[in-house]
Amino acid sequence: MNMQNGMTDPQALAFALSTILMLSMPFALVALIGIQIFRALAPDRFEEIKESIQTSPRLVPFGAAVLSVTAGVIHLELAPEHANQVAVWGLFFALVGMTQIACGLALLFWSNRSLYAATGYIDFLLAAIYVIVRIVPPPLSPTGEPEELEIVGIFTVLIEVALVIAVIYLMRFRGKFSETLQ
Repeated sequence: MNMQNGMTDPQALAFALSTILMLSMPFALVALIGIQIFRALAPDRFEEIKESIQTSPRLVPFGAAVLSVTAGVIHLELAPEHANQVAVWGLFFALVGMTQIACGLALLFWSNRSLYAATGYIDFLLAAIYVIVRIVPPPLSPTGEPEELEIVGIFTVLIEVALVIAVIYLMRFRGKFSETLQ
């Protein structure tokens, strides 16, 4: 067992996972509160946006699909680089990339609350993992140090956060989309 910062690898992993779970709910809550604040501060604009989306119901699912596929392609592109550092990391990046691409394609064809929730939760967790491994060393880290910030990582996290906001919006107005898409 490797001891760094007073924690064993399993303790560090348990700490990271519990931190991810603790962080997940506040971000979803902030997104929902943001929508409500926008609705309160600009009710006319909110209704205008809502009506325009209802008249083109594929706009938000298509945007969410593009965001998911983009994040997936980035993860697939980074998989070999991470596999050179730690093989399991490369496998993780490849699986994440394929999952995000599959979710993106599914968003084009299905209007399903469970799909929206799963996509949002997966991408939220990925964004949270990105933040956490910048604070504590990731499991199996060859250096034993937290990862450095990189522009491609920040860009990918921004895509994932935008995707989470999009699927929260889709979940909120799911009935409207389902009626229009049929």
